[in-house]
Amino acid sequence: MTRKPSPILALLAVLMCQVLFVAECHALSGGPIYPGTRVSTTGVYSGVMNGLLSNSLGLFTVSLTRTGVGAGQAVVFRNGFFFSGTLQAVADPDSTNVSGVLDLQYAYSYTVADGGQAVVVTVTISASGLMRATIDQTRSRFGNSGIRLNGTAVVTATLPPTTQSIPVDPSLLVPVSYQISGFKQAEL
Repeated sequence: MTRKPSPILALLAVLMCQVLFVAECHALSGGPIYPGTRVSTTGVYSGVMNGLLSNSLGLFTVSLTRTGVGAGQAVVFRNGFFFSGTLQAVADPDSTNVSGVLDLQYAYSYTVADGGQAVVVTVTISASGLMRATIDQTRSRFGNSGIRLNGTAVVTATLPPTTQSIPVDPSLLVPVSYQISGFKQAEL
């Protein structure tokens, strides 16, 4: 004896398909997020350092490797001076914290009178500082993700030891705090 399909069972099957489809639409993209999920800290990072209370701007790029100290370049524009130099940094893969040291220089020239003659003197003004940042993974509502570098830095300029007075604005020698905003450009 053949059994005739029940219209109620057919309706139930259609409704169940709709429930499964809606549940799939609300699922997490990429699977569940487990505690301790880590972001890869290795890679090439670049960013901007915005002076918080001064007319100052910095740019940097650094390659963070799996072992050893990462190396890169940095420049800072401050009060009409252009400092350029190096950035050395390390990243902790467990906490995703980045710590770095900036070492910058500017060749400053000024004129002094020496026995009725104008003599151009060039000295190197140094600027150094510490950078602390965190590597974070961001996700947009469209499923895109990016890796960001956010933190702070403090840079202080110093004059070289000399017996002569160097004519610079004293505000140049005040430490400047920066807000760091960067991103990962490439994987290593």
